[in-house]
Amino acid sequence: MVREFSLHNVVNSLTILNANKTIGHIETIIAEWQSTLGFSFNNNLIISLYVHLSCMIERLVMRNEITHYKNMTEFNERHGEFIAMVNHSFQRLKILYNVALPVAEIGYIHDIFELRIEDFHW
Repeated sequence: MVREFSLHNVVNSLTILNANKTIGHIETIIAEWQSTLGFSFNNNLIISLYVHLSCMIERLVMRNEITHYKNMTEFNERHGEFIAMVNHSFQRLKILYNVALPVAEIGYIHDIFELRIEDFHW
């Protein structure tokens, strides 16, 4: 049910990517993150990630990525493991779409985790 709700939201926001394929990639990424972090994500976090990541992937493909993030130097220093986890999970998509994943984009992913998970420290 979460997948269908998210797919509906994604279909309405994507302009050049196939929503079904994009959701499939995101499902794989979310499963990897749950395994790495050691817990199952709640539905609110999953829906937020589906919508954010699908739009982010489209931004990357269109070369319209976010390059600025608040306190980027501090974020790099404090959240190196999180940055590495996200980069690792996106390797396939980076190759498939020939894109880079800026740390600023990872910062906004981290913000979603902090907003949706109480006491998220990673």
